[in-house]
Amino acid sequence: MTWYLTLRPPARRPEAIPAQPILEWLAAQPELRQVGPAEFDAADGQPWVHVIVADGDANGNYATGAKAPERANIVELICAYSSEEDWYEALALRIAAHLGWEVFEECVGRRLWVT
Repeated sequence: MTWYLTLRPPARRPEAIPAQPILEWLAAQPELRQVGPAEFDAADGQPWVHVIVADGDANGNYATGAKAPERANIVELICAYSSEEDWYEALALRIAAHLGWEVFEECVGRRLWVT
């Protein structure tokens, strides 16, 4: 079973931003390893996670493909149900702080606050 943490720009500036700097920053994170043009998995020894960088539509829908998007307005963390919730939240909040974005667990209506 999985659950999702969705990162997106704040409502005051909802436009997508260039994806390449996001991808480069994520690739430099020790917890992650790049597995596709805009996708990352956990590095060895880390809790299971799959991270997607995407350009979503107005409803937040997106697709992944053979090439990275030019612009991005969503970073999705697909997390495993486990006792590692703090690890997932810390990773999401660190990414959000870097981007100046917000983090939501949308299925339960919860927002995480970047400190």
